[in-house]
Amino acid sequence: MIGRLVLGNAVRYSSVLVVGVIGVLTIIGSGAPNQSNVRQSELELGSVQVPGDLKEKTRDVQQFLTDKGYDPGPVDGMMGRRTSSAIRSYQENNGLNITGQVSNELYLHLAPKPEERKKSTTLVYGQPAGGIDDPGYRASISRNVAIAKVDSSCKGLFVPKIKKEMFRNIIPIWNVYFLNNSQYRYNVHYDISYRKAGRTYYGAYNEILTQENSATVRPRKLVQLPVMKGESDIKEITELNVFHCDRR
Repeated sequence: MIGRLVLGNAVRYSSVLVVGVIGVLTIIGSGAPNQSNVRQSELELGSVQVPGDLKEKTRDVQQFLTDKGYDPGPVDGMMGRRTSSAIRSYQENNGLNITGQVSNELYLHLAPKPEERKKSTTLVYGQPAGGIDDPGYRASISRNVAIAKVDSSCKGLFVPKIKKEMFRNIIPIWNVYFLNNSQYRYNVHYDISYRKAGRTYYGAYNEILTQENSATVRPRKLVQLPVMKGESDIKEITELNVFHCDRR
């Protein structure tokens, strides 16, 4: 009887040991990387992280293209004709395979490099930003976005960026960036055309409107000016025409 008890305990303990070993192996196995179960949330290559979500990736690519002076249309994460055309132009100008599509290769080619990100600045509305005394950085932003036209009376004035941003993630604001490379203080006069679209009780609407604005830009300064605020039905800025500059 005693022998049976001992044998029974031994068997019971052995069962516990076997179960314990299987549990440890299961835990170890579950911690091992399994490519088929890896969540493709982002791809990290070097110091650049490529989003796994296609809409987020497309939105970033649209913003990168806008920053570089191309016209992909609204930065909304939706692939359309203008975005595809801007991608094709960028790919052709930079010796890439011309597909007109968003890809990891395109994302990495467009994404700001670490040294470029260090030079970026956060701008306060209507206030000058620092960092533009760096000749390389100044040269890189001394250009106009595709939809901007600048009159010859505005020598040294550029419009390097037009961007939609969200104030406190609620209020849409369209900002125009002016770079004044000249020694003059300019009173800048410009027309801005934009597309509004939406739906009311009476039906849908889609129209192009134009309004005239002016702004003062001090010499050798980069300023960010809000030109449209709080209108969620503004879908895109279609054209900005700087038609005259007064020297002050």
